[in-house]
Amino acid sequence: MRPSRRGAGLVALAAATALVLSACGGGGGGGGSVGDVAGGTPPQAGNDINPVAYDQVRDGGDFFWAISSLPPQYNYNQLDGTEADTADVMNSMMPQIMTVIQLRFGGAERARALSAYTAVLSSGFVAGQVLGGLLVSAIAALAIGASAAIVNFFAEAGDKVR
Repeated sequence: MRPSRRGAGLVALAAATALVLSACGGGGGGGGSVGDVAGGTPPQAGNDINPVAYDQVRDGGDFFWAISSLPPQYNYNQLDGTEADTADVMNSMMPQIMTVIQLRFGGAERARALSAYTAVLSSGFVAGQVLGGLLVSAIAALAIGASAAIVNFFAEAGDKVR
């Protein structure tokens, strides 16, 4: 027995109507909620940073950084590595190559360093495309070869049965 299109259409219409009506329900109260900045004391003028001349700052000290949780790992290429806190911590600790080039090199040395960086980067892109193409071709050839062997096996088995 095949379900009718009319029944499916009515179910879809009822679901869409329920979604629209539930989205239009107010539900908000007049009281303050998390993130409500309308009430309370107004912020202070300026900021709470104590400006000190660079030569008067002592070496050492502690840096406290509020994060929601400890990262499960610091590998950005893994699933948990892309959490916002992990990315913030990693971006502050791992030097960005362009910043390093800008700070360490100047003039003609900077141009050579940027040229070397772009040459290595573009070579990596090309090598990745070539190796990826070879890998896909090898897998396809293997799959076709295996399929042909299976078909041949069953064809020979069928000939023996006859």
